[in-house]
Amino acid sequence: VSDIEITNIENGQNSEAEIVADNTNNTVQVTVPNKKITGGYSLQIVKVDEQNENTKLEGAQFKVTLPDGSQQDVTTNDQGIIDISGIAINEEGTDTIKVEEITPPAGYTKIFNSFEIKITKTQIYQN
Repeated sequence: VSDIEITNIENGQNSEAEIVADNTNNTVQVTVPNKKITGGYSLQIVKVDEQNENTKLEGAQFKVTLPDGSQQDVTTNDQGIIDISGIAINEEGTDTIKVEEITPPAGYTKIFNSFEIKITKTQIYQN
C-alpha cells in the first residue's frame, strides 16, 4: 500500500483523517476525528395583553422546565420579557421546554395551566 487519500463524499474535500498503512500485514488503519456537538441557545418569551399586543406585561412569574430537567423561576421585566439563556446543546434532536405561569401580572388572569415549546436541533455542515 503506497499512496492513500480519503475524500469526503458530501463535499469533495480531503478528510482530516489520519491514515497509517502497514505493508507487513497489508492493512490500512484510518482514524477519523469527529467533533462533539456543543453549543447553546437562548429562549425569549414576551407576555402581552390579549387585546393589545403593544402592551407588554411586567411582573408575570413563570416556572420554566428545561430539557435537562432543571427548573428556573423567572419574572417578566418592564418589557414583558423573560429571557432564559445558556440552554445547552449536547446532541441533535428535539428539546421540550415546559412553561407554567405561576402568578399573572396585577389585574390579569393566569393563562392555562402550562404550555410546551419544542425546539428541533439539527447539525449544519459547512465547508
